[in-house]
Amino acid sequence: MGIRLFTFAVSFFAVLSISIAGQAPRLTRVAGWGSKPLEPMSIVRVAHGMPVTLGIELEKQARYFDIQWFRNDEPLVGATTPELRITSASAIGTYHAVLSTPCTQIRTSAVTVELDQPGTGVVSRPSVVSDVELEDVFPNPVTERATISFRLPKALFVDLRITDLVGNTVATLVHSTLPGGVHSIEYNVIESPAASTLYNVVLEAPGYSVVKPMLVVK
Repeated sequence: MGIRLFTFAVSFFAVLSISIAGQAPRLTRVAGWGSKPLEPMSIVRVAHGMPVTLGIELEKQARYFDIQWFRNDEPLVGATTPELRITSASAIGTYHAVLSTPCTQIRTSAVTVELDQPGTGVVSRPSVVSDVELEDVFPNPVTERATISFRLPKALFVDLRITDLVGNTVATLVHSTLPGGVHSIEYNVIESPAASTLYNVVLEAPGYSVVKPMLVVK
């Protein structure tokens, strides 16, 4: 009886913690450096042949639920763990998860996984902003991969690059016109020539120039 009561209490507080914000838990994108929450209805673009792993926000609490993943509102056979690894280009679609207990069900927000066009790697979603904004690099310091996100008020020609502290370009991540909205790109530090030191992430667009620091630790 005591074990049952303990299990019920843990499940109750898991439900409470996941529901406390009054909104559906978000999905996350899981990588070697950790996980990053994805906003509802985000678009995750992946290169052909590359896997992507989705997770559930508040993963520790989610483990107390029965989990079922869905693609395009159809349940995925055997997809019942807190993380879902997508490995095939044919698996593109809209994903969400349902967390269940004997007395409740919680549906996560959804994200769409799309196949990226060669040479890009930008994740975009519509948004309305009044200015160009460059978010802090995540994670920072960077040991494997960094996610760099920025917002554009309208379609603009964007130059996004990594430079050393004297201004030499180490890598050019974007050099093209992008639509207005929120965009994210991953920078693979492991495969780059960047050494362990401090760099700048420089975002330039007509009339704008924004810089954020990025510390690389290999």
